[in-house]
Amino acid sequence: MPDYARSHLGVQTLLQQIQDKFQTMSDQIFGRIDDMSILIDNLEGNLTNFLMKEQKFLEHGNLTPCTLVSWAI
Repeated sequence: MPDYARSHLGVQTLLQQIQDKFQTMSDQIFGRIDDMSILIDNLEGNLTNFLMKEQKFLEHGNLTPCTLVSWAI
């Protein structure tokens, strides 16, 4: 095999390895973004539920906002 062909093959191999590593890192990043999205959605839902409960308590006059916060903690 001529030297230029061997060099070309070496460069192609190196580029493929770099592309594979980049793809792996990209997949990991997108996976973490998806995980964070799920956590944020859960947090939003919990916050919405908490605020709805707080509003119900305040409408009935059972608790003051300070009492409700200490109850939630």
